[in-house]
Amino acid sequence: MEYTELDQYPLPDGRLTTWTPVAARGSWAPDPRPLASAHREHCDRVDRATDRPGRGSWIGSAFRIERPYSADAMRTLITTWFARHEALRTTVIPTPAGWARQTLPADAIDAVPVPVTRARTGAEARDFLTEQFETALSPLAWPHCILATLEPSSDTGSFLCIFGADHSVMDAYSQVIAISELRALYNDIIDGTEHTTTKSYGSHLDFAALEQKACAALDPEAPAVHAWREFLDQHDGQFPAFAPVEPASGPVSATTGTGRQASLSRWLLAPDEAHAFNTTCRANGFSSQAGILAALALAQARTSGSTTFSTIMPVHTRVHESWAESMGWFVNIVPLTLSVAHGQDLPGALQSATRALAATKPLALAPFARVAELLGTTATPRFVVSYVDIRYLPEADRMPDIQGRALRSDCYSSNEVYFWINRTPHGLNVSTRYPDAPQAHQAIEAFLSELTTVLRSASTTPVAA
Repeated sequence: MEYTELDQYPLPDGRLTTWTPVAARGSWAPDPRPLASAHREHCDRVDRATDRPGRGSWIGSAFRIERPYSADAMRTLITTWFARHEALRTTVIPTPAGWARQTLPADAIDAVPVPVTRARTGAEARDFLTEQFETALSPLAWPHCILATLEPSSDTGSFLCIFGADHSVMDAYSQVIAISELRALYNDIIDGTEHTTTKSYGSHLDFAALEQKACAALDPEAPAVHAWREFLDQHDGQFPAFAPVEPASGPVSATTGTGRQASLSRWLLAPDEAHAFNTTCRANGFSSQAGILAALALAQARTSGSTTFSTIMPVHTRVHESWAESMGWFVNIVPLTLSVAHGQDLPGALQSATRALAATKPLALAPFARVAELLGTTATPRFVVSYVDIRYLPEADRMPDIQGRALRSDCYSSNEVYFWINRTPHGLNVSTRYPDAPQAHQAIEAFLSELTTVLRSASTTPVAA
């Protein structure tokens, strides 16, 4: 399973159709439930004057459905999916007091297909979808998720489904979970079987209400606020940068006309290598996540000389079973710092990573947006590392066969570095975005090469816990 930009996903020539959800007239109703912190902050950041609100902020997925294309089935698929997930049926409107929520009932959704006759090649389809996702997707304009189908010119008995969503209604887990969910629903619809499930899909709106209670419990003396204050103070009130890549001088905003970032996806370990690495970590008393972080710290020490590895790590907040497969933005961020003595200090790196992960646990459910308010900071992350293990998600082992891939929009920043590291049934993959500058390209290539070396050597190195 890879996580890339749309232009790195091979689209075939064929017939493209877009599918836009529509709401029944007069069906929107005020909803007293609050917005989650990240959702509210996302709305606050949007430039209301822009004609491309989705530029740099949409996410989505692409995958193949191995059944004949049916417009009627697609229409039923979309209305069923939106009915199942309340997060897809809610939006916000501005008020003098901030943002107010409005929500649709489950039976108030339809879907309108529009054939895109001017997009016949894969390249034309990619350009059209990029344009649509950038111009139509916004946290302030419903629908916040739109879909498309692409029927290949060659009769394969299958077709591609691509969707884009505003981040306010979807996170990385949602992107992956939606693939198997939509495929299963479509199969049931085509087969005429009852597309119901015993699963409980909890609403992200209910999560938001609980999260706001957690926000209300925070004050300037809360342990989570103290931990964040100490972390930011260590970096002069800013978020840490990625040591191997020289940050841009002076304050830089991702929305002030900076260039498009470079992006790549790479397999770091084959399946047997990833298994060996995991086995070694476990046998020595460490988690595979600690092992990945330790390897990152050692690769940084070897390529930049910096023995302190500081980053921001996203963590999921799906703490109730009912949210396990729900659509929504169930994510917080936590600070993480590792220290190593030198570039060969694997024991020290593993122990430091384990301590660092333990220190993040009390912070996971303390919403950073509220922490930032209490600290009076508007700083934004510059270096982020995400680690996700998708091996046990539905159909994870089939993703290469069905061309399943998580997608993200082009990003624009001259000082951000992101790594998404995914443990999959097919090995260990890293996706990254970084400044599109010669020095940054060289630094990232050197870092990933060293990271691969560390990971492979660590799988055969005994380390006492």
